Amino acid sequence: MGLRLSLEFMKLKRRFIVLPLVLIIAVGLGWTQVITMTKLTGEQLVLSKFFDLATINSLILPLFICVLSARVMELEHMGKTFKLLQSSNETPEQLFGAKVVLMMLFLIPVSTLQVGYLVLFAQEHGSLLSFGLLAKFVFSFLFIGLALSMLHLFLAFAFPKQTVTITAGLIGSFISLVTGGMLPGMVQAFIPWQYYEWISPITRNRVGDGFIFELDSCYVQKIGILIFIISLAWLAIQSWFRKVDLL
Repeated sequence: MGLRLSLEFMKLKRRFIVLPLVLIIAVGLGWTQVITMTKLTGEQLVLSKFFDLATINSLILPLFICVLSARVMELEHMGKTFKLLQSSNETPEQLFGAKVVLMMLFLIPVSTLQVGYLVLFAQEHGSLLSFGLLAKFVFSFLFIGLALSMLHLFLAFAFPKQTVTITAGLIGSFISLVTGGMLPGMVQAFIPWQYYEWISPITRNRVGDGFIFELDSCYVQKIGILIFIISLAWLAIQSWFRKVDLL
């Protein structure tokens, strides 16, 4: 796996991919700061920032992941490198796995950056965040990132024209832009790009004319459902690779 990852990084060396991804994340964090609810104070203000970040993530991370997926697969289709797999004893399943790991290596620094932002925001407003809450945030972020990476990489494998995976990401971002986090949870459960909001450790509930932010009591169940979905998707994708001739 280490050799495969090294090869994947070498393929990206001249793809000029880092700057666009950094800009996407920077815009997301800036947007999160701008939409701060000034009427809230104390713990409610800090908890609202988790919800705001989940909403922004559902908008920008589909773009981040679809762009990254398209770029890491573009060379494979352009250079028809699938034909070299037979001579190198590498299967399409192994190539897919290496690219999924590569995607996660890009997402881990993003989650770290967002956790740092949340910690600094909480300190600025006189609050301390518990390790458990931050761990839930990272856990959700990475598992949802894994699910979306698998989805977009599969599209990038299946369709030589990378406009398919890009279009899918744009659709996911557009849904988030239009709905603004107002879709019911039962609807979000069937839209993968909405998982950042659906499986956020903090939920927003309407109380009178305003909102209250609190821990999601169904968080563990939702994570369990997501892990089950990821497991089924992985098995289905591996089965597809064994049946389809990519050469």
